[in-house]
Amino acid sequence: MPPLENLPDEVLHYILQFIDDSKFIFCSCMIVSKRWFEVSNTVGLHLCFSTTVGNERLRKILSSPLLTSLESLVINTEWLKAGSCMYFCDEGVEVIATCRNLKNLRKLCLSESRVSDEGVRLLCSCSHLNHLRTLYLSDNYLTVESAQYLADSQVMSNLTDLHLYGNFFEDEGVKLIVESENMKNLQNLDLNSNSITNNGVKCLSNSKFMNRLTSLDLSCNYIDDVGASFIANSPYLLALKMLDLSQTKITERGIEEIEKGLKMKRNAKGRRLTFTKK
Repeated sequence: MPPLENLPDEVLHYILQFIDDSKFIFCSCMIVSKRWFEVSNTVGLHLCFSTTVGNERLRKILSSPLLTSLESLVINTEWLKAGSCMYFCDEGVEVIATCRNLKNLRKLCLSESRVSDEGVRLLCSCSHLNHLRTLYLSDNYLTVESAQYLADSQVMSNLTDLHLYGNFFEDEGVKLIVESENMKNLQNLDLNSNSITNNGVKCLSNSKFMNRLTSLDLSCNYIDDVGASFIANSPYLLALKMLDLSQTKITERGIEEIEKGLKMKRNAKGRRLTFTKK
């Protein structure tokens, strides 16, 4: 068997794809040789910071030219448990905003990270993040101001998965997002716990830009059978394969209307209410 250094590039690439630990590729494989470095850069890297790295150290890490192939960045909430000086906050967003070698980033998770509306504004203005496909901003207490930034941002126009659980977008924020052409590629939208009423559901159901949605979470909102009717009769939500309406005020009448209108099957247990495609 030939030494690893003599393996063809395509074989080496294939092997590296099966290494789950991107930190091993980053810290070990990339420094074996120039050729290993070049091949390693063809493999998408995925980093999760679950320890108290801190924003300045994060800046040094993300500024490394070795991370030009970084595809996924997750800021774990354990970061927030180390004390007030370690909060990610908008300062952390500013670090990401200034690291232009993150041009291949596809997934960014900033849930529960104390990012504010200003932090979202920074993200939405970063031209090097225009390849983002998945964005998590859950549990950050964001307002309609953030919804406006997302809706107006061409940088975010390639998003397919948007997770906004536990914010304060309300009906106005939902309207801004779902009626934006920049959001037309969305396939997975999580609006759980956003103080949404039937009016917000009506806007969503009537938006032609939501016609690619396959998964929609509207649980823990102020929705009743009127909202259920909007969903059931929507000509734009026919691609839905999963719908979550848990802990809403929808009754049997609304459930049956959705089952009939969207040809979906209920899955009900306790206060849990989801629908899947038949």
